Amino acid sequence: MALEEIRSQLKETEAVEALVAAYSLEVQHSLKANVDFGGIEEDIAIQCPAPGFVLSFSKGDYLHIKQDYTEDWLIGRVVGSDTGLGFLPSEKLLQKVTDDKRGVAEPGDVLYQVIVYQKAPIVRPIVLMGPSLKGCNLTDSLQNALLGVLTRKFSDRLVIVKSKASVSSLSPRQAYELKSQVYEAGKSNHIVYLDCDASCPSEISNLELHPLIVYIQVSRIEVLNKLLRSTCQDKSKRSELLAAANYLYDLPRGNFSLILTDSFLDVASRKLELFLESYWISTHPPIPPT
Repeated sequence: MALEEIRSQLKETEAVEALVAAYSLEVQHSLKANVDFGGIEEDIAIQCPAPGFVLSFSKGDYLHIKQDYTEDWLIGRVVGSDTGLGFLPSEKLLQKVTDDKRGVAEPGDVLYQVIVYQKAPIVRPIVLMGPSLKGCNLTDSLQNALLGVLTRKFSDRLVIVKSKASVSSLSPRQAYELKSQVYEAGKSNHIVYLDCDASCPSEISNLELHPLIVYIQVSRIEVLNKLLRSTCQDKSKRSELLAAANYLYDLPRGNFSLILTDSFLDVASRKLELFLESYWISTHPPIPPT
């Protein structure tokens, strides 16, 4: 056996041992993938210390990173209910792979650099939104009722982060502090509930918090209007609340991670519980026996 082949085998053995050992390590940080990566199907996989353990992922996937193994390879996993550890390309390597695939721009064309990874909280925060604006009795009562259910169900697994002001009025310093609080809370590996006043998903997305937005929807606008009439006597304020509710109602469903349309609180609560239990499992995979 050639010396180079022996070295390659030793290198792979060490890499696999590091992979196994990483199961007992804490998650160091999290990334959101903005491009697809084909794992062992990629030409670059052969350069990995353990080519058979290179993971694939899709644009939009979140990755939990356990260790920066080399300059080019990270040890981590794709956040999901049935995913194991493997090797993932570093930002520098993935950028090179992505740029090589895009090729050279034709004369007159402009190729903008793709940001291949975005930093994300280890645990993405849960945000309740709707059916209309906060400050509305209907909105506040529904959201408080669901938060009460979460507090009882996940009492020992829940961290609450509260915004000091409405999201749209946060100063740059306040926005930075809120982001830092959410990222710090995510390190606890608990479910993070972000208590904030936001009128639409885009306001929160500007904070780069990657939230799981749960939309509480009254499925029929005429029913919502009736409810608002009974809880808000100010006609101009009621019109504002109804306009906000209509805006949320008309947004593409992809803006939300979960939509609750149930008329009964216990049914909506159960759906929210199942959703969060599923997310909990995806962020807390079992450690395989050694």
